[in-house]
Parts: sequence; structure tokens; C-alpha cells
Amino acid sequence: MKQSFKRIKNIMDDNQIKVVSVMKNKVWISKDSEKFEETQMQFNDEEVYQLINSISKDFRREPNEQNPIWRGLTPSGFIADIVMPPVSFDGPVITMYREELFSGNFYSY
Repeated sequence: MKQSFKRIKNIMDDNQIKVVSVMKNKVWISKDSEKFEETQMQFNDEEVYQLINSISKDFRREPNEQNPIWRGLTPSGFIADIVMPPVSFDGPVITMYREELFSGNFYSY
């Protein structure tokens, strides 16, 4: 398991946290899936891409410029949405949420 995923896994192991999002190298969490709060954790660009690779490594397709919107499961069972440039203007965005919050079809796009 990559170091970047180990760092964020500590947050994901907290059962009160429902959503984890990485945007602009900052990590945001939500305990109620509505209000987000910024954590003290930050990633550099290389760590963000390592995190993306560790999430998507077991899938046939990976998120990239040709496939900028991606959905899969993290090694810890969170559903992950990854949006890459050029769709995401300011770098990649990773949003991971607990499966019980997801009411739609997992393969909706």
C-alpha cells in the first residue's frame, strides 16, 4: 500500500467520517455528507497522483486525460470518484464516500 493511501486510511477508518475529498492538495471530510471541514492533512502533487494510482491500480482503465471521469472502489471499500484535468481545471479531485451513502447505480457513468 502506498504511503499516501496509508496516510488517508487513518481518516477513512473513522466510522463517523462519511466522505473524504482531496482537492487542491488539501483533505476535506464530512461526518454528515453535507457540511465539509478541512483537515490538517495535505498532499503534494506527487502524493495526490500516488493516491490516484493506489485507488485505480486494480482496474482495467485508469483515470487520465482520455478518461478524466472515473469511478471505482478504494482498497478499504469506499466508493471513489476521480476527476482529472481537463475536466477538472485545477488539478485532480478525489472524492471517496461510504457505500451506504450511495443510493444510485454504482456504474452510473
